[in-house]
Amino acid sequence: MDITAQLKQARGRGAAALGALAKSLLSADAPSRDITLGLACLNEAAEAGDGASLLLRATMTAGGVLGEPNWEASFDMVRTAAERGDKTAQSMMRLLSGGDGGNWGAMRTKIDVRPWLQPPQMLRLNKEPQIGLARNFLTPAQCAWFIEQGRPRLTPALVYRAEAAAGAPASERTNREAPFGLFNADVVTCLLQARLQIAIGISAVQFEPLTLLHYKPGQEFKPHVDFLDGAKPGHAEDLRLRGQRVVTALVYLNDDFDGGETDFPELQLRHKPSRGDALVFTNVTLQGSPDPKTRHAGLAPTRGEKWVLSQWVRDRLQGW
Repeated sequence: MDITAQLKQARGRGAAALGALAKSLLSADAPSRDITLGLACLNEAAEAGDGASLLLRATMTAGGVLGEPNWEASFDMVRTAAERGDKTAQSMMRLLSGGDGGNWGAMRTKIDVRPWLQPPQMLRLNKEPQIGLARNFLTPAQCAWFIEQGRPRLTPALVYRAEAAAGAPASERTNREAPFGLFNADVVTCLLQARLQIAIGISAVQFEPLTLLHYKPGQEFKPHVDFLDGAKPGHAEDLRLRGQRVVTALVYLNDDFDGGETDFPELQLRHKPSRGDALVFTNVTLQGSPDPKTRHAGLAPTRGEKWVLSQWVRDRLQGW
């Protein structure tokens, strides 16, 4: 079926079908990707009342996908979606405003982007490689938001192999993960990445998709490095296309577990997280070379479950 017929069929089925078509056209993996038509379908679906499409448009507006981030416009879109009855938008309004009930207009007046954009105070844990800690980077309610948004999508975590740029299951990594790509992210994700941008000092356009990590007791990620090794064929191709992973940020979403530290064996440094803390470390030297001293492990919890957000930062612009 050609795109004209698909568009006619989607319009006949309603706003949600138009929104689904928009996603298929905007998907980076789609063989028939058409960003211009996809955005047109998305806007049409949002105007026709599809809450999911309106929230996606809000995410793109907040994330600066189509230009400079416009926080106020994105908040207005979330409010509109909430007024139309979208449950996710309603929960987001309560989170962003700190309010309750169903007076979306009143909640909208309480949303303030400024606390998200305040530079956090960083405590230096190591000079070279640079490792810093920002306490209370997220509030407990914000931490809970990311856990609940990612929990239904958890799948076995993958690792990079020497021979291929694509991830694959491996015995050295037994935890689970859920990425927040374009269609799984939201305005709260964009706010967090804006806050990380300020903490790290590198533009969010160089960020990979944020990823939620989950560890049950006994699950771990054995010692590894986050940089890519150009001597490995799969890594070399990824380096050519997307650049080096120069910084890693870990945001800890809970602390009601035993064990589960982030361990840097070469540095004899082991960090036990507190809920809401952000740990930021470089993966390369000051000259830009991969730094083997950044080898680290996600140790297994011995009691309770561990939830973490992982953000990799490249040295160049990333696509969407």
